[in-house]
Amino acid sequence: MSGLVLDVSDSNLDPGTLIRLRPQTGGRNQLFRFDTYTGDIRNRIRDFVLDFNGDKLAVNPYYVDSIYQRWEPIGEFLVHPLYQDTVLEIEEFNYDTGATVVKSEITGYSNQSWEFIPVA
Repeated sequence: MSGLVLDVSDSNLDPGTLIRLRPQTGGRNQLFRFDTYTGDIRNRIRDFVLDFNGDKLAVNPYYVDSIYQRWEPIGEFLVHPLYQDTVLEIEEFNYDTGATVVKSEITGYSNQSWEFIPVA
């Protein structure tokens, strides 16, 4: 693991803001919750959900009919429920601060492995 967490870049509140890897600060821009009913992952800064801006992970408002906002944690992976071979991964094994997250075909490599940490 990189020791970095998902972070809404610069706590930006605009739709389409990219998710980047940053050191953990405990800020709301780094807190996410998985909604088991809808299958989306929501950020606590504005209740936006994980979505895509092109191939890069971003936050956007929740849309009921958007299949691209659904994820399923399976083991250490975040898998798209309709495209079971599609997972989230750290782009190009770049574990540096500011790295981006993209969607990719599952390979099982370490850049596709995620740790889910409960927060009170």
